[in-house]
Amino acid sequence: MVINIYGFVKKIFLIEVILFSLVQNAYAVKISPIVVDINLEKKIVSLEFTNDTGRDINIQSSALSWNQTDGADKYVPTNDLVIVPAIVAIPAGKVQVFRVSKRSLDKAPIENAYRIYLQDVSPDFVDPNNPTGVAFKFNQDLPAFYYSQKQVFDKKLFRATTCKAADSKQTCIRVENLGNFRLSLRGVKAKSLAAKIEDDFDVGISGTVLAKSWKEFQFTTPQISFKDLEINTTIGSILIPKP
Repeated sequence: MVINIYGFVKKIFLIEVILFSLVQNAYAVKISPIVVDINLEKKIVSLEFTNDTGRDINIQSSALSWNQTDGADKYVPTNDLVIVPAIVAIPAGKVQVFRVSKRSLDKAPIENAYRIYLQDVSPDFVDPNNPTGVAFKFNQDLPAFYYSQKQVFDKKLFRATTCKAADSKQTCIRVENLGNFRLSLRGVKAKSLAAKIEDDFDVGISGTVLAKSWKEFQFTTPQISFKDLEINTTIGSILIPKP
């Protein structure tokens, strides 16, 4: 059965981050790296989880396969990735190292994409100094990839066009990735009529288009006059005319 939980998880995570930022003297967790790349040269990746909160955190790990069908992200539970430990208690102020690897290092002509989900399953916490206070749990969602081939960066492997937006105040762009590994947006800029870089306007969107997939991105149309949209990605950039 296909499940689409990432959007829900992401929304909950953002709400928790906002609420957390309102708490005075709050601590946080740190994770490094934030993108896990597994390949034939780096078969095991170490993921460091730093617990900078004032209490112990119990973490349970799991993995989802990630694909994009008809422009939508889809997630399915998978056993392709091995994450060790699967569940662990991380003391306050300590660092826990997770080891991530792929169960089968097969030949992958097209990059495999996953999400690593680190769920806080700690018991409900009550601060004895503030029993009426609110405690927060943070679930971490990280992208992971496996590719057995050499990445070839070729701008010809992606296309960008405009598409129909939700309303007249929005602009829509469709980015198609023809390559065998992911394409990440580094930014989209509205190019100034005077061709001055300092007058270019960043429309503030980012995202990832998986191998052999496409996605559409919508943003508020800039009120400034511009002539083209410049799509910057990890495999090059392209200009498309103003819609």
